[in-house]
Amino acid sequence: GNQQSWHGAARRSALLPYAATGMRRKLWLPMQQQLLLILLPSATVQQSVSYRELDFFQGRQCFETTASVQRLLNNPDDPIRISLPNVISWTSARSLTAVGAILLKEQLGYDVTVLDYESDETYGLLASGDTDIILELWPTLRAEEKDEATLAQCGSVPCVVFDGTVGFAARSGWFVAYQTVNSDAPWNVNCNRLSVDPVLSNELRPCVRPAEWQYIGVIETRIAREALLSSNELPVYDICDKYPTTSARANELGVYNCTLGQWYPFNASCCPRGVECDVPIWNATDLNVTRILPACKVLFVENPTLDPGWNEEQLSKLDAKDFQIIYGNLSEANRISLALRRPMLTYFWEPQEALLPQDSYIRVSAVDYIYCTSSQTATWTPQSVCDFPVENVEKAHSYMINRHSDAVEMIRKFTFDHDEIMNLLIELERTGYDEWQAACNWLQANPAIWKDWVHIGKTGVFRLWAAVTFTSIAIAYIFIVEPFESLISKYCFNRSSCLRTQRLERSDTSVRDS
Repeated sequence: GNQQSWHGAARRSALLPYAATGMRRKLWLPMQQQLLLILLPSATVQQSVSYRELDFFQGRQCFETTASVQRLLNNPDDPIRISLPNVISWTSARSLTAVGAILLKEQLGYDVTVLDYESDETYGLLASGDTDIILELWPTLRAEEKDEATLAQCGSVPCVVFDGTVGFAARSGWFVAYQTVNSDAPWNVNCNRLSVDPVLSNELRPCVRPAEWQYIGVIETRIAREALLSSNELPVYDICDKYPTTSARANELGVYNCTLGQWYPFNASCCPRGVECDVPIWNATDLNVTRILPACKVLFVENPTLDPGWNEEQLSKLDAKDFQIIYGNLSEANRISLALRRPMLTYFWEPQEALLPQDSYIRVSAVDYIYCTSSQTATWTPQSVCDFPVENVEKAHSYMINRHSDAVEMIRKFTFDHDEIMNLLIELERTGYDEWQAACNWLQANPAIWKDWVHIGKTGVFRLWAAVTFTSIAIAYIFIVEPFESLISKYCFNRSSCLRTQRLERSDTSVRDS
């Protein structure tokens, strides 16, 4: 199994008896933690979540000169662990992780391990002690997981320390490619545009303009639904190896099949893949008459762990019950959609370089999340299709790295606005999705942005002082105090004129009587 020194519960339990309680202890707790790191042996325990340790740096160095800090109290087998999301397409989080890892290693002088966890958790990894730093967290749709992490206590201190927002907003959504819905798309050519001829107007169906795709109501229209890709036009992706199950909410609303890479609602009026779709029709003269349901239209989602349960719930609310979710290779499915010039409803999120240029994809909006979740709003019913919330992306770290004050300072100052994160993502695409190289290029081009984040602070000086003081006291006692005391004891033995440096014996009656 995979193992990591001082990991998880064992790392926390080593300090639990020394957790600060009250104002008296808060002052001396940091010193106590430093001494414990010297005195306590390392504990090797089983990692609670399966992971891969990545050769992220591959021997590469971004800066000509790097920080060299002798961290006397830092266990060399206990590096700072920063997690890389295992969702390859979550490029913003992976790029931010790369930037943070390079700064921690080369500008602050830490040993850094980059881990890829086989888990869809984010806040939970911090709360369980599986990782030390996460630089992109989405708090709204992960509210339940965040609440649990916030309440997690390691002794009398919170296990997770929140470091504020990163600086840009993020949002999931459903998208269609612009070139599949514009006026040049084959399915949309023969329509009545601005004709005043009543005969021609009757013969040609109405057009669906690109602007109409900006609201969810368009896919409730027959013309738009006919244009959308159907499930039988896409390859079948078996995702059982990675995703054998789906969320509890999705199971409440429909049927998940990992072998066929799909989910469909219980009330679907279309034909999902692998399902018998001959539906009997009531007929007074012939009871054997049936009709074959049309193939379901597609909402394509890369995997079921992305905003789990949300896509399934909103899809089940559509009035048109002829949609299902297909999971698998998004790039391949997107190529099919573009080749056919037919729209495919696709789950994705922003910021995302794949959605550039800005007008290449249209976001299909629904009822705003604020209205959907407000108990004071009577306009929308519980059956309304709700849009995804805007996420004020945040960052956090495990309390175990509080002892690294300069690392904590870097995390708190670590900020990217929308333009900066998009520049980083464009650089990522330019480097062929080499996160390390993209992060290095961005850091070299933007020192004015990040220079203030990194300061080798009092941590190194304090640890040096603590170690020297502790060692000096030990040496002084062993080589000076103890020999001197022994010498005095021998010289004064049976001499009444000497000061007594030994404890009095019970048989010394003169002293006892006095």
